[in-house]
Amino acid sequence: MRRSACLALCLVAPLAACGGGEDPGDDEHYDCSMETRDDDFAIGLEKVSPSGTHFIMMSSVPAPPGRGDNHFVVHVADSAAAPMAGANLTVRPFMPDHGHGTAIPVVITESTTVVGEYDLNPVNFHMPGLWQVLISAGSATEANTAVFAFCVPG
Repeated sequence: MRRSACLALCLVAPLAACGGGEDPGDDEHYDCSMETRDDDFAIGLEKVSPSGTHFIMMSSVPAPPGRGDNHFVVHVADSAAAPMAGANLTVRPFMPDHGHGTAIPVVITESTTVVGEYDLNPVNFHMPGLWQVLISAGSATEANTAVFAFCVPG
């Protein structure tokens, strides 16, 4: 009996982490009209890291970003606005309300035709809610990281 209770708890606990409680949404329903922490999506949306690196959203499919796989193209420039070739990007989708990311790694491909442009695909948002996309150039420290925030309705 004790083993089955433990097994039941082990199976239910991961599900509880992604829904209910103090979380503003659940796994299937999320009202983005009530979300105030997300960015107003637009092509050309720019974020600047504390160290001065500029990240500009050049394209998104779908636009605005949605549930499932997203395909972004970002332009990366240094603090003097010079395009950065070989920027060694790190991209991490993260759900701050749930404390998790996604198991699907982001493939980062540097453009061979446009200096400073990077293809990020897939950027997976597997459930509704607020998602952050943390992008770092060079070392993935807070100083080198900018955060895009998107609400995925459910």
